Amino acid sequence: SGRNVEGQLGIGNTSVQAQPVQVGVTADHTNVEVGASYACAVRSSRLFCWGQNTYGQLGNGSMNQVRSRPEPIASAASWTATAGGLAHTCGIRQGELWCWGARSTGQVGDGSNSGAAQTPVRIGTATNWTHISAGNFHTCGIAGGELYCWGAGSNGQLGQGSAVNFLAPQRVGTFSDWDSVALGAVHTCGLRAGELYCWGGNGSGQLGTGNTSSVNVPT
Repeated sequence: SGRNVEGQLGIGNTSVQAQPVQVGVTADHTNVEVGASYACAVRSSRLFCWGQNTYGQLGNGSMNQVRSRPEPIASAASWTATAGGLAHTCGIRQGELWCWGARSTGQVGDGSNSGAAQTPVRIGTATNWTHISAGNFHTCGIAGGELYCWGAGSNGQLGQGSAVNFLAPQRVGTFSDWDSVALGAVHTCGLRAGELYCWGGNGSGQLGTGNTSSVNVPT
């Protein structure tokens, strides 16, 4: 339900929906994530995306073509997770990390900060990625219990103790028991050993630290 001008509801048209509408007719979806004006979902181990595609965030090899119905990403199967940012997308397939879409701040993680990746690009060589999350212009994921972040770091959201951008995954701290990670527009939170850590922009108190001061390392 909701806004649908870019076809982000995946129902085959661009009409606003005031109530929930089923996408497709199957009952085999296992994971779904929404970006700014698009969405992706895992269905029967295949990855489908739909909605806005201005920066290639749908991963179908094109740009500036709205898709109002779910379309598969290539022919590869075995996808287990996906994450959508403002205009970039990532997914995990057989433990491998793949990302695509806007590269303006290095958020795809392939070493570039120009143009757009219109199809999935494998990030690194690790085969033990378990979690992935995307913010507006940054991305974080967990591989083998270790937390990695990359992309925009102007608000300290990469957890590196600085405010610079990284074009490829950078390990956050030395912990190797991270369980999950979640990203907002300019801040990041992660769980490890039942403890919650947050860092990055805090102008609205989104870090839960009792003040509005930004933090550039997990706190």
